[in-house]
Amino acid sequence: RLEELKGSVSALMAQIEDKCDKDAMMERKGILEAASKELESAREERVAIEDQIAALQRTLAVKMESEKACLQQVESAKAAITELEEREEGGSSELRHARDQQKLEVTRVEEELER
Repeated sequence: RLEELKGSVSALMAQIEDKCDKDAMMERKGILEAASKELESAREERVAIEDQIAALQRTLAVKMESEKACLQQVESAKAAITELEEREEGGSSELRHARDQQKLEVTRVEEELER
């Protein structure tokens, strides 16, 4: 009878161990699946951020080109003003008006650059 009980206890112990092993494997599987989903989500987020960075870089390049063009306009206008001032020594009102217009344009472009 004792041997029979020992056999039953051993069989029950084996079933309990199997059940525990299965539960542990299911728990690990759940953890791995959750981690896999988080990893995929992080990858998608990284791609979205990289896309945003690329868009910002393109915008920055356009703005820098625009600023460069504005600076060239300012330099050109300043050169025109200098030329007009040199020619103006005699004092034509047309030349003064042209110079004043150039100065206004320079001021406008400089204000635009500040924005």
